[in-house]
Amino acid sequence: MAAITSNTPVGIGVVGLGGYGGRIIDTILEAARRDDHPPRLVAVTSSNPARHSEALRRLEDLGVGICSSFDDLLARSDVEAVWLPIPIDLHRPFMDRALAAGKAVMCEKPVAGSIDDCDLMIESRDRHGLPVAIGYQSIYDPATLALKRRVLGGELGRISSIVLHGIWPRDSGYYGRADWAGRLQRNGSWILDSPFQNALNHFPNLALFIAGPTRETSAVPVFVEAELYRANDIETYDTASIRLTLDTGATLLVLITHASDQPRNPTIRFVGDRGTATWNFDETITVDHSEGTDTIDVLDVEAQRVTMVAAFDRLVRGVHDPTRAVATLETSRATLVAVDGVTEAAPTHPVPSRHVREVGTARGATIRTIDGIAELVDHCAATGEMFHEAGLAEWTTAARGKDLAGYRHFAEPYGTTAD
Repeated sequence: MAAITSNTPVGIGVVGLGGYGGRIIDTILEAARRDDHPPRLVAVTSSNPARHSEALRRLEDLGVGICSSFDDLLARSDVEAVWLPIPIDLHRPFMDRALAAGKAVMCEKPVAGSIDDCDLMIESRDRHGLPVAIGYQSIYDPATLALKRRVLGGELGRISSIVLHGIWPRDSGYYGRADWAGRLQRNGSWILDSPFQNALNHFPNLALFIAGPTRETSAVPVFVEAELYRANDIETYDTASIRLTLDTGATLLVLITHASDQPRNPTIRFVGDRGTATWNFDETITVDHSEGTDTIDVLDVEAQRVTMVAAFDRLVRGVHDPTRAVATLETSRATLVAVDGVTEAAPTHPVPSRHVREVGTARGATIRTIDGIAELVDHCAATGEMFHEAGLAEWTTAARGKDLAGYRHFAEPYGTTAD
């Protein structure tokens, strides 16, 4: 890899044009318009170029190189860093190839499907000595580091509990969009696709990072209790109630579902013995402390992505940015401990059909929604209870637990039970 100076914008190559890959390309181009020292999108490649012919023509008009393969992209001397918005099972092998070719890497979240793969990724990064970041966009928001500094400064006192709840409805089109959606494995590799591992995965990652004991580290789960359910015809779960005990002594309660037609944007509430802080998706952080209440503005998702691009450029150039944190392999690993631990700890229970109904959408798809799930999430978020502890739904079952102290190997999912 050619030496990158602090005055040289980083040349980025992106793997993939469809889905999230297209969004990343647009974000890099947008960063070039907004940032005072933007990176350069120099090349792209796609496994299915015929499907994205219009996008390719647009990029060619902008002077972006079109590569016929990942190897061709890696061979370009003007590609100094690679962005990988690709399926989860490809994260480790593609990162390894990019690092071996001398390229820095931005790998999309989640970092991997198993703790084993994540640890191999850390070894590869250290062996090659190149920067690697993970695409948890909320981490790069300056509001995140601003709140973390206040937590570390003791403004809230000792954090004893954290409650995360969110409902993002997902319809039949969502589960039919890819061959890995809702599955445990793809091509023999663990992916564990679920709301906890995919769509809502940003938010446990954010909670663990803010609760971490230093500026650069996350809190790590040492014990988990979990209840996992599914209303959709998938291998994994679409609904979960999870309580994590962290190495800091705090607990993190997670209440999430895709099986509802009543959305609730994610909220994370940190409770300390001197105050509280509530992070609200796309809005604000409200901090209640001994001297009153104040707020920190949270960027919207698109602005967070632009900030993430700028932060990655600075990371690769070795420029320290005191206003932004970076999602590292290590902080992302803490979240994967939770994901893998949950999957090992508890079976996925199908919700009996009498408690599930189908709701049509404007797109002609359907959402399988669990009766009363939105009210149950709201109740448990207010009381700090897991679903089964509330006693409000007959389909719930007692949580199962697992010790995660020193967790280093994902064995296999606990299994499933019959309806």
